[in-house]
Amino acid sequence: MLIRSASITLVILLLSANLHSQDYDNAVFPEYHKLESEGNQAKREKDWKKAIKLYTKAIELVSNEPSIYILRGQSKSKLTDYRGAIEDYTKAIEIAESAFSGQTKLFLGETISMEFFGQFYWHRGLAKYQLGDQDGACRDFSKSGQLGFEKAYDSIQELCN
Repeated sequence: MLIRSASITLVILLLSANLHSQDYDNAVFPEYHKLESEGNQAKREKDWKKAIKLYTKAIELVSNEPSIYILRGQSKSKLTDYRGAIEDYTKAIEIAESAFSGQTKLFLGETISMEFFGQFYWHRGLAKYQLGDQDGACRDFSKSGQLGFEKAYDSIQELCN
């Protein structure tokens, strides 16, 4: 669990660099980061509703940052709002795929493999599974595995066979 959490945190930190490549007024960044930080604190305290509200406010400031959708989706999943979580994971996937097409990307001097984006599909697959969409979940787990996220194959073995 700690490894998965650390991996997601790394993805979120790396994708945050995407913020600075967008055409936003620089004045929004401090407020965006403040809201994200407060949302993360609420998440650590398991105050999922507060976290969702804070992440939503951050999205209103910067709408094309995939990490904030992942964070909000995770919080929605904790409240069993799987449909809302799927919407957020899907939005994160759309943003990430349009920004980072190809096998690897250079990010802050580091080469980042598509494995990290596979985690987005894996999270969406888990939410789909919770809604009883086993076929959709298994397709997402498969895509996640194709992108190099090895844990997806454990999910396929456990939930799809």
